[in-house]
Amino acid sequence: MTNEEFGLRVGCSESMASRLRSGDRRPGADLRDRIIKAFGYDRDLDALREVMEASASAETFGRFLRERVFKEVVST
Repeated sequence: MTNEEFGLRVGCSESMASRLRSGDRRPGADLRDRIIKAFGYDRDLDALREVMEASASAETFGRFLRERVFKEVVST
């Protein structure tokens, strides 16, 4: 998924998608909720818990997006 596709799906700019993806920015509550709904995390309690915990820090949320949404292989 590209930053543009992500932005269109959740209703944010491509540049915001890039900042979220890189871990430079964490989502506000409204954007986080749109991401949860857009990717169906609200239908899976474990996934919902994971995204809620990840959104506490920009770096952790970026890693979550790269692994779960953008499907990148993230090395530790």
